[in-house]
Amino acid sequence: MDKKIIISRIDELMQEKGINKYQLKENAEVSSTIYQWRKNAARDKDRTPSLRSIEKICDFLGVTLAYFFSFSNAEQNNTRILEIANSLCDMSKEQLITVNVYECVTDLMRIRGRNALNTMFSRI
Repeated sequence: MDKKIIISRIDELMQEKGINKYQLKENAEVSSTIYQWRKNAARDKDRTPSLRSIEKICDFLGVTLAYFFSFSNAEQNNTRILEIANSLCDMSKEQLITVNVYECVTDLMRIRGRNALNTMFSRI
């Protein structure tokens, strides 16, 4: 895979997560090589991040490898939907009920505003 595409995707995810290059270098448990690639473009022009380094970056940023390698918005959305569906399949009945209640509450707040939620809870 092209180094520019990988670096660009890392930059995109860092921006999405509000992470700067220094935080990535210090917290993702990757060598400083990734951090240095921008400075030593000529020396490292043929090097690309290892899959293990990309995995560590994904772990730190809280994304899956599938999401990392989803480059278009449509691919990213489809990946997220599949990840959510897989997570729901792994949940117990009690957890699913909790998710459903939370969704109902957030929908109520979105549609009728916070006051509707306060009114509902005052009746309980």
